[in-house]
Amino acid sequence: MDLLGEAFPNAVGEAMACGVPVVATDVGDVSRIIEGAGITVTPGDPDGIARAWTELLADPDRREMYGKQGREKVIREFSIKAASQSYSSLYYDLLSAT
Repeated sequence: MDLLGEAFPNAVGEAMACGVPVVATDVGDVSRIIEGAGITVTPGDPDGIARAWTELLADPDRREMYGKQGREKVIREFSIKAASQSYSSLYYDLLSAT
């Protein structure tokens, strides 16, 4: 079984940006992206995915919390504004080091 995945799976980021709670397998950077705003499951564990969704579907407060936290995280860390600020800081640091 191939357990590799996208470094930044767009579907995860897009769901979070829309305030949708996420359950995803722990491949690529998924753990870092979700971190506290969803549930990660070991790759190749369909029962784990089912358990995670069952738990999440049974808890509307947790779904709402993950949705809000996910949206805030995407805006804070992965928006165009955040990315451009990160690149700007990187370039400034590189130019200052020379």
